[in-house]
Amino acid sequence: MLYLLALLIGVVAGLRAGTALAVTAWGAWLGWLPVAGTWASFM
Repeated sequence: MLYLLALLIGVVAGLRAGTALAVTAWGAWLGWLPVAGTWASFM
């Protein structure tokens, strides 16, 4: 049980850390965010 809890905490922390970049990348890919010529254009 302890290992499962540790795994779940790690997954949640990892998802939380990458959510902002993922949303920015999706918004840029869909054309909702104009990122051409900005620091985020590599996405």
